Order: sequence, then structure tokens, then C-alpha cells
Amino acid sequence: MDKVTILEYDSAYAEDFKRISYAWIDQYFGIQNEDRQLLENHKTEIIDKGGTILFAAYQGKIVG
Repeated sequence: MDKVTILEYDSAYAEDFKRISYAWIDQYFGIQNEDRQLLENHKTEIIDKGGTILFAAYQGKIVG
């Protein structure tokens, strides 16, 4: 059985983070300028300030 694996932030997943984040924000809220600023600069705005971004990987792909 394939399992979902939780991964810590790695810059290799930066585009996946933006793709997934833009999709759900747009679906439920609509993208605002503040969202774009945060998503395009997530390393400096989240990681470098002590925050954490986790990823869910399934069958070799980032799914969450």
C-alpha cells in the first residue's frame, strides 16, 4: 500500500507550494495582492521568520 509521506520544506518544492496554495486560495477566497506577496516570497515571509511549511508526498508527487 502506498503511503503519504510528510516532508519538511525544501526549495525543490517551491513551485509545488505555490501551485497548491494558489489553487485552494483562488477556489475558496480569491487571490489578493497580499496572497501573491506571501506566496511569491514564502521563504523570506514564512521560513526565514521561523515558520514551517510541510508537504504531503504520494507516489513521488507533492499533493499537499
